Amino acid sequence: EGNITGVGERGTQSLFTTDSLTEDQIQDVGKMLEQIMQDCMGGELYNKLVNNGKPIKLTFHSDNNSQYDHNSHSIILKSCDSDTLLHEMFHAYQHSVLENDKYDEADANYEIEAQIARYNFLLRRSDVEGLSNHNDFVSTNFGLAISRTANCYTSKSIPITSKLPKLESNYTLAIKYVLEKAKEMKMDMIFKTDFSPNDNVQNVIDLSENC
Repeated sequence: EGNITGVGERGTQSLFTTDSLTEDQIQDVGKMLEQIMQDCMGGELYNKLVNNGKPIKLTFHSDNNSQYDHNSHSIILKSCDSDTLLHEMFHAYQHSVLENDKYDEADANYEIEAQIARYNFLLRRSDVEGLSNHNDFVSTNFGLAISRTANCYTSKSIPITSKLPKLESNYTLAIKYVLEKAKEMKMDMIFKTDFSPNDNVQNVIDLSENC
């Protein structure tokens, strides 16, 4: 266990700036990052972000929702959940391969993709507790869409591309939920309708080649 923890701690130092974190928080981040790095997609996500050469500022704030801010290249975490950290790291990766205005033109699409990445991670870990903790998308139309879509990536026997047509009907549910929630929260979110099924999950596909 000590060696694994060391990997997480070294990973934390390589990927994040942690000036504002306590020693206990740094250890918590190391444990979360261990789980991410051991996942087939999460490990590739970590490597891509480290190779990007831009450390991510990491802070904890119990009063705010977890989020990635592309303007300051920073992640704010509300809780110590590895799937939440992976979700925000995924947003950082999306911004690293997209121009900011391209992201903003389809932020609903990319939010759904990040949720798919998160859900896949939980499924691969068979994290029943983690899945049940996210009732906001597990027990809603959005959750049904995400879980069905996530199932497209859990079988190694069928190529990802052969399952992608399933995304179109599932995305109808996901779009509806995301935009309704955005309206409730007075957020402006844009869903781009001219994306192909591949476009909607291209980053997941790129990072999942070893899965």
